[in-house]
Amino acid sequence: MEMAITALRVGRLIVFVWLHTKNDPSDGEWETAFEFMSTTRRREGVPFGDARSLVITDGGAPRSLQRARLREFPMKSSVITTVLSDPIKRGIATAISWANPRFFFGGPNDAPRAAEHLDLGDQWDVLWQTFQDLQQALPPNQALERVGEVLKKKDPDGSKRGPRSSPWPI
Repeated sequence: MEMAITALRVGRLIVFVWLHTKNDPSDGEWETAFEFMSTTRRREGVPFGDARSLVITDGGAPRSLQRARLREFPMKSSVITTVLSDPIKRGIATAISWANPRFFFGGPNDAPRAAEHLDLGDQWDVLWQTFQDLQQALPPNQALERVGEVLKKKDPDGSKRGPRSSPWPI
């Protein structure tokens, strides 16, 4: 498994929270994620204007055909990654931005700005817990660790990250 996704309600917003490994998702994982978002958004009765997507990735990114699905979800999105210095990954970020100008891309130091872009600037406590839950289903995520350092987030036992409850991976 190369990614995990869940959704949470924050006031009127529905936020899709994604955690990716360094590997690109398979077509099956990508399709399952989009079915999850479609079903959840319809079930919750949330218009696209109130839907958000927050991604932390070690470099895994959608391939060209997978990126085409992004046009079906015209929502504000933020991607936090450690690989924007890679010209190929930076090119993918640029292509996604062209398809949906509501995307924000940044590094772990930009985590506060990424949340602000999504109108979630004061919600890092709940977002952090959600990412911790997703982390259980995947290999350790370096981008998530760096975001934790930037936000000065720690688990109750004093560690920077670690499992606490069961995840909702796709």
